[in-house]
Amino acid sequence: MSDSRNKLLIVSIQNSALIVAAALLTITSLKSSALSVTGQPLNYRVEGIEWKTLPDAVAAAQSSQKKIMVDVFTDWCFWCKKMDTSVYGDMEVQKYLADHFELVKLNAESESKHIFRDGNYSERQIAGAFEVDGYPTTLFLSSDAQMITAVPGYLEPKTFLAVLEFIHDEHYKSMSWQDFSRKKGIEQQ
Repeated sequence: MSDSRNKLLIVSIQNSALIVAAALLTITSLKSSALSVTGQPLNYRVEGIEWKTLPDAVAAAQSSQKKIMVDVFTDWCFWCKKMDTSVYGDMEVQKYLADHFELVKLNAESESKHIFRDGNYSERQIAGAFEVDGYPTTLFLSSDAQMITAVPGYLEPKTFLAVLEFIHDEHYKSMSWQDFSRKKGIEQQ
């Protein structure tokens, strides 16, 4: 090989090593930023929101007659964290949720067990039973824990508020989401 080709190959290898190092540093930094000082995922700590376990939310919904909203997440999911800060951190969203829903955080990769319906299931199994296959996914359940719908992906606060209204006021029984969102002036994401 010529001397100039050797230098070019060495520079190329060095650049590749820098890219790999930067990617590893980014992943490490994202992982550590996803944990609080106690080692618990920050997803559980959205100030202003009282998250419950699924069994606790079902019990509360039976007396309050509120619907249940389940935020299905994973610790590594960027959009889940954005949902926590941008959407669940929004004061208007927080007020609407507190007034109209029982709230659950469900880690789709957790082996933590909960008594739900007819058995003792892990959060992973519960997410699977609701056919969740992407994160975040927001599940909406009736007060007796029957599935209303699942909304996959991240939504901006304004759109999320419209979804909450659509579910809470039971517009889903008389019109499509497309008709409702068009009526509300919400752009499709």
